[in-house]
Amino acid sequence: MQDEDHELIPPGAFIPAAERYNMMVEIDRWVVKNVFSWLLANAEREVICAINLSGQSVNDERFLAFLIDQIKVRGWRRTGSVSRSPKRRPSPISPRRATSSKPSNHWMQLFARRLRQRHVFLLISEKPAGGLSEIDGSFVRDMLNDPIDCAMVESINHIGHVMESKTIAEFVENQAIKEKLLAIGVDYAQGYSIAKPMPLQDFAATP
Repeated sequence: MQDEDHELIPPGAFIPAAERYNMMVEIDRWVVKNVFSWLLANAEREVICAINLSGQSVNDERFLAFLIDQIKVRGWRRTGSVSRSPKRRPSPISPRRATSSKPSNHWMQLFARRLRQRHVFLLISEKPAGGLSEIDGSFVRDMLNDPIDCAMVESINHIGHVMESKTIAEFVENQAIKEKLLAIGVDYAQGYSIAKPMPLQDFAATP
C-alpha cells in the first residue's frame, strides 16, 4: 500500500486497521485478482504461490464463490493449470494460507474441500490443514541460541510428518538457520534468507 507521497506502508501498519473496520475481504479480493492475473501472464514460469487470506475472508461465503469464480474466469483448469497454448508450460496454483480469526470447523471443511477439488490447498496458520504444517517464526528466529525453541521446531516438524503433512518454517533469516532446518528435515522455509519482499513486477524480471 502507498501513502499520498507514494511511500510504501508495510502490512503491519495498515492491516490491523483494515481488520478493525472490516475491509479485509475487499483487500483480499484485490490481491487474488492481481495475483491470478500475474500467474496467467507468466504461465511459462514454475511458480508456487501462497496467498495470505484474512479470517474475515475465509468466514465470508461470498468470498468462496468469488474465489472459485476467479479460478474459472482466469482460465484455470480443474487440474490446477492454466489453459494456454501447448507451447507454453502451465503454471499450477499452489498452497493457500488463511490467517487471523478461525472459521467454524464445518465451514472450514467445506471451504477446504471446494478449493481442493481445484487443486488449491488451504493452510490454517499454526495448525495442520490441507497438507501443510506451519512452524511459527517465534520459535525459528532464536532456535540456534535457545535449546527450547530448537526442541519446539523439531517437535512441530515431527508431529507434522507423523500427520503426513509437509512442514514450512517462518522467519528463516540467515544461512545458519536454513542449514539447521535442513538437518532437522523441515520441508519448506520462508524468510529473508530465501528472498526479501519485492513488487511482483520486480519478481517477474528475475531469472
